[in-house]
Amino acid sequence: MPRPTPPDLAAARLEGRTKYQPIKPCKNGHTGLRFVASRACVECLNAKYAEDPQIGWRIRSWERGNIEAVRASKSRWKRVHVQQTRADTNARRRKLREARPAWADAQAIRDFYRNCPAGYHVDHIVPLRGDTVSGLHVESNLQYLPAKENQLKTNRFIGDAFEHREAA
Repeated sequence: MPRPTPPDLAAARLEGRTKYQPIKPCKNGHTGLRFVASRACVECLNAKYAEDPQIGWRIRSWERGNIEAVRASKSRWKRVHVQQTRADTNARRRKLREARPAWADAQAIRDFYRNCPAGYHVDHIVPLRGDTVSGLHVESNLQYLPAKENQLKTNRFIGDAFEHREAA
């Protein structure tokens, strides 16, 4: 049975895919897949990272030193891509609703978010979409984490997080 071809850019966006099959080759002549978000050629990026593995670290380092420039850039992108921003926001809200069981106390969850101290983020102890485990959007799965620590954690599950929380 022949393998289905990846969709073009418009179809990939509609289907929520991260990659698509371009019609024209990239500037380096690659005819492989490209990323939907940036339209960057996957082969070109793989070659770039293979030749300089420190590039990701340097980019993040520059971003940390240029927070205002990064914020301005993201703000401009959001103004230009209003529909994509709304779609992303709605998708996140939908996923939160889907992860919240009927028995969860929605008011307690809202209060938990409202009472978050300045400089902290509300974090899911067990991530809603983790690699090894997925948690629920319930009050007992929420905690306050310093912003920097939460950003470093991303969506990883730290197995003994419940023990630390109970001991505190």
